[in-house]
Amino acid sequence: MKHWNTHFQNPQIIKNWIMLSETSMQWIEWIQSTKMPLKDVERCPNKFQNIMCLMKRILGRTRGRELKTTKFRCIMHMPEHMMACGVPMEVDA
Repeated sequence: MKHWNTHFQNPQIIKNWIMLSETSMQWIEWIQSTKMPLKDVERCPNKFQNIMCLMKRILGRTRGRELKTTKFRCIMHMPEHMMACGVPMEVDA
């Protein structure tokens, strides 16, 4: 148990990770739905940006390429693709 405490000394960190996990699961479920109202798709760029900020704040990678990865950047372009092509059949999250 001593090893666990070194990574999660602050209880708020645990709450943030739980929030990120729940948000990610809800987001994936929403993206994989068969139909979406146009109003939701029009609002999703702001929502996706909020999710990206949440990921940056909680994940906080400082080594390597940080969060400058293709998978992370693709989140920004998803709303455009959804408007042009419709709901994605598969999502790799």
